[in-house]
Amino acid sequence: MKKLLLSLLFVLPLCGFAQKGMQGVGMNLGLGFTFDDVEFAINPHLNYQKHLSNRFRLSCSLGLYSACYYHYDYSYSEYWGGREYEYRYYGETFYCLIAADVHYFFNQPRRLRPYAIGGILFGVGDGDGYFSNVVGGVKLGLGLTYRLGYHWAMNLETPLYFGGFLPTLGLTYTF
Repeated sequence: MKKLLLSLLFVLPLCGFAQKGMQGVGMNLGLGFTFDDVEFAINPHLNYQKHLSNRFRLSCSLGLYSACYYHYDYSYSEYWGGREYEYRYYGETFYCLIAADVHYFFNQPRRLRPYAIGGILFGVGDGDGYFSNVVGGVKLGLGLTYRLGYHWAMNLETPLYFGGFLPTLGLTYTF
């Protein structure tokens, strides 16, 4: 039994060393806008990446999506003093998001690597602060990875969330 435990203590670190550079953890921050109304969104999230091959990477992320917007309702327009005033109200949305996506790299491993993003998105949240609204969707976009060193990389992504672009900038540590 002692030999088995000792051999596991030596084998497991060697197996981890053999996978060096194939996994990564990171932090991304996204700032963006949507097309429907005037909206500003912030999306900080943590992610885990696993390289399946030189061309494919699986990425799972957990984050927040917070947006502020103004909605214009022209059905309640008023004329006062010869000018038209429209009804405008302010709203906020807040979601806790989980996303799983696949990155397809267009070139072999280099310092600068562009890739395509395709995946799914699931979130729970609401504008009133109660977590009663469930959303889901498809995540599509493009990204660019720049290797800063052996363990560090910087990512720039432009995924499509909830009908709008949400560019994100992140830092990843690979191990």
